[in-house]
Amino acid sequence: MINLISKRLNQSANLVLFNLNGRNQIKNLFLIQSNNICHKNDLDPEVTKLRYPPFPYKEKNLNIFHKYFRLEGFMPTIGKFTENTKVVVVEGNIGSGKEAIAKKLADDLGMKFIPDVTPELEYKSDIDGFDWRNLNKHLHEDVWYPDFKTVLETKNPYQAAAWEMLLLKTRTYIYLTALTHLMNTGDGVVLERSPWSGTVFARTLNNLNLVGKEFLDHYWEVRSAACCTIFRPHIVIYLDVPVDKCLETAKRNNTHDCGHLLDEEYLELVEKNYKNHFLPVIEEHAEVFTYKLNEPVTEESAPELSELIVDELSKSNMDEYFMNVTKYQEKFEDWRFHDSDERLNHLRWFVTKKKKDVLTHFDYYPYYVDELWPAYNLLFARNFVTSNALEDRDIKLYNQRSFKEKYFGRKKSFDEKDSEEWLIKTGYPPDYIQADG
Repeated sequence: MINLISKRLNQSANLVLFNLNGRNQIKNLFLIQSNNICHKNDLDPEVTKLRYPPFPYKEKNLNIFHKYFRLEGFMPTIGKFTENTKVVVVEGNIGSGKEAIAKKLADDLGMKFIPDVTPELEYKSDIDGFDWRNLNKHLHEDVWYPDFKTVLETKNPYQAAAWEMLLLKTRTYIYLTALTHLMNTGDGVVLERSPWSGTVFARTLNNLNLVGKEFLDHYWEVRSAACCTIFRPHIVIYLDVPVDKCLETAKRNNTHDCGHLLDEEYLELVEKNYKNHFLPVIEEHAEVFTYKLNEPVTEESAPELSELIVDELSKSNMDEYFMNVTKYQEKFEDWRFHDSDERLNHLRWFVTKKKKDVLTHFDYYPYYVDELWPAYNLLFARNFVTSNALEDRDIKLYNQRSFKEKYFGRKKSFDEKDSEEWLIKTGYPPDYIQADG
């Protein structure tokens, strides 16, 4: 019944919305998406003038009426797009200067910069600043809340496997957040790394004999299941910097607070897996630009490199891959499938409201992957410690609230509601459900 009503209402609503201020002159989706990326000052003025305003997805909630009845603020998604409505991912070895060039590139292109995962993002609470790694002193080493530093220090396979799965889950969530921003505002995004490059570091741990083949198989299975519903990036920029220079920069900047623990062997394996496994595969689906540099990118050298990248992006043949689908069937296949506003509206609804459904793929721990199953009594002990810490934190936060908030409740922002759906931000460990038995 709802579908019938919505279709009838859409017939008149579409005519009204698309004829407002001449917005029916907006280009076809293929033409917009196939246009080359350009500097923010060189955007097509006709398209920019006719763009629909961004939807404030952080302040306002998308509800069922937006999806089915196409209320103002939700429709149309195509009307928000420009040439730069694209996903750009900057990849490279540790210490190659990805953050510096990604920030400058986002500024030049008028896109939103989204940084890579940090341990603080995963374990530090947004509410009171409590770091869940502080509980490690009460836990056995096999069930610590791991980070990159503890993996390199302890060489513990349980920590290595848990850390890689946590990274994959967090990067998937961040990528969904990036798509949410793109679909609701029409602005492009520039990210450091993506869920698809996680296999580089999973393979590196396997090369170092920290995880086995069964873990790699499970890793790829989970990543395929989680990422099958989200789009690959349009552009991948790879910084090819010599390993010795990356190692020197990582130690000087103490990257992830573990620069002194990195060695040349680890970075060489990362570079090898990037070039032999990641880049050849992602090149089948996205435009890949490789820049061979003598030194890591710094804030001083970023503007010059950014100018070069923008110039090359503006001269790429993206329209060839969008239009000639018989020759390039896999290139931009995800984006070419959504060739109508109806499909884009569904995608926009999904990435904005259904992130939790994608993250459920990470709650499965097969029995045959030993690295994901430390002793049950240790998991039980971690659950006990974590539950007590959560209870103490809730009591502390409750006592800090005002009289009005205690007895009438506190109105939560949409950011807090969204973070509550993300299990990591609520303080629960990744295998909390399994540990309950």
